Amino acid sequence: MIWEHKLDLRPLMILDLQLKDGWDVGLGPFGSRKVFGAESGTFKFVAHDLLGIEGNVVPGPADFSCTDTAEGILAIDVRALLETNSPKQYIAIRYANWIKVGEMLKLLYQGETISFDRSEFVVQPRFETGLADGTSPPNRLKRLDTTVALGHAELSKKFIKYRFYEVVPPVRL
Repeated sequence: MIWEHKLDLRPLMILDLQLKDGWDVGLGPFGSRKVFGAESGTFKFVAHDLLGIEGNVVPGPADFSCTDTAEGILAIDVRALLETNSPKQYIAIRYANWIKVGEMLKLLYQGETISFDRSEFVVQPRFETGLADGTSPPNRLKRLDTTVALGHAELSKKFIKYRFYEVVPPVRL
């Protein structure tokens, strides 16, 4: 049967972002456009083979969002740069998604925090790795370039806390 093999999710990484106030770009053809920036943030890998790799989020614009309030849909296009503590290595992370936020969006605008158990904010990040000198990183980190992952978020107007999971297919010989 085609559905007899299930995919596993393994904890991969924790990413905590502190957000700057957003810039309201105005109403466009697909809704209200805002740009948010990462004021600061930290990350650490929890996957067994990546333990000890942690660092900071490079501050700057990160999240371009468009909200269709009539339909309760949030379109996001996120790009952020992570910098490991030692040795200095870079990890670019990006994802785009359409998220049905409905009531969640209203609560965020009212200043509430949407906890993990109430959040439907799910993303599929892509990673790209490199060293500060422009060379390729060691294999331990390089494997992120082909990792399939899913992320789930707790969020507010001031922060986003992600928990990323690696999608692991069943082993075939």
